[in-house]
Parts: sequence; C-alpha cells; structure tokens
Amino acid sequence: MTDSIGLNGNVGSSKAARSTEQNVHAEPMHVKQFSNSWVYSYRVKLVPGRPCEMHKHTEDTFYRALTDGPCKAKTAEGKEFDQDIKKGSQWWNLNKTEGPMVHQVTLAESFPHRSDFFALEFLKSPPIDGGEPLKHPAYTLDTKYSREGTARVYHLEIGPGESTGIHRWQFFAVVLSVSDGKLTTEGENSPFLDKALQRYGGDMWVEGPVEFSVTNIGDQPYQALVIELLKHD
Repeated sequence: MTDSIGLNGNVGSSKAARSTEQNVHAEPMHVKQFSNSWVYSYRVKLVPGRPCEMHKHTEDTFYRALTDGPCKAKTAEGKEFDQDIKKGSQWWNLNKTEGPMVHQVTLAESFPHRSDFFALEFLKSPPIDGGEPLKHPAYTLDTKYSREGTARVYHLEIGPGESTGIHRWQFFAVVLSVSDGKLTTEGENSPFLDKALQRYGGDMWVEGPVEFSVTNIGDQPYQALVIELLKHD
C-alpha cells in the first residue's frame, strides 16, 4: 500500500520534465547518509521559506518524517500541492514502479527549523532475505507499509528493563532509531554496538545474517524501525 502525501507529481513525458536533469542525489537539501549496491539513504533537510532546487526522483522510496514539515510542492508542469506532514508519518513514492517525479519543495517560512525526513531508495535485490516474516515479540510487522518484493517494515519496541534475548536477522536491513535509548547489547556483529542507534534519528545499514540481543537499561521504551530488504527479480 502506498500513501500519497501531496508531494507527488509523476512527470509523464512533458517537455518541462524532460528538461530537468538533476537527480535528487545532487540536490543540496537532500543530504546523503550512506549508499551501497542495494540502497541509497538520504535526509530531506528543507530550509524554512527557501525552495529546494527542482529535481528528479527515479527510484521506489520509503520515507519517515522525523519532524513536522508543512510543505508546498511544485511539479515541473507548475502544479502546486500543499501538505502538512506530521512527525511520525510514513509513506512511499513509487518513482521506479509508477514513473519518475520532478518537483521542487518549500518548507513553510514560519517553521522554526529545518525539516528532517528519512528517505530510503531501493536499488537492487539483496542476495538473501528472511523468507518468512520475523516472529519475535519485540517486533511488529507493519503490513500497511511493507511492500511485497521490496521491503518488510518492522516496529521494534523494547520496554524499560526488557531484553530481546539472542535472536537472528537472516536478512539485509536498514535500522532507524525513532526514540532515544539507553541500551546494552550482546553479539559480535550486533547492529546496536553502534551508539548512533541510541539517539533519535540515528540510522545504519546491516548485512545479515547477524545474531544478537538488545537490553533496554533506560527508564523509557526504546523504539526503532527495522526495514528488511526482500529478494525480487
């Protein structure tokens, strides 16, 4: 399932779209986090009142809003869309499956700081996936935002004093921390050895299989998104 957030505008074959060559990767407010053969991750860091440059999206992309972000988007054809994006919103733009998108986005001038939207492009089929969905009480499969042949999206939640116990990810994944946390972990290749995952908005790439446990030693629940890449043709 795909949610449209009003930033869309598939370009079809318009002359304006064809003349717009800049890829999103080159647009300065779309800040690269990491990339490899399978994914390209960036953050949308819009500046209040300043339009980003017109740019093109060509890959199927999953988004999570880490801040609010009241925006106005303008397509290559000049159509405009308003959208009041809320912190915690998730959506897909299917710009490989359904066609490329060319647009320019402006964050409301009255907004007090830059936006922060996590974005993950899916480039290539991974060599492995988990087969069946991960079955573990700390993980909830988000069936609304998982896409067959692309990705499974899990919500990981660990309560204060709770531990996942030793378990295994038999897949490649991207992890996005959606809360701060105070964690300990076991496992030589545990993703949670990286302290970035103990702060809100921290993210990292994981090549499975990995086997590990995570314990929440803080006094608040810890939450993260785990995005499993799925094999496809």
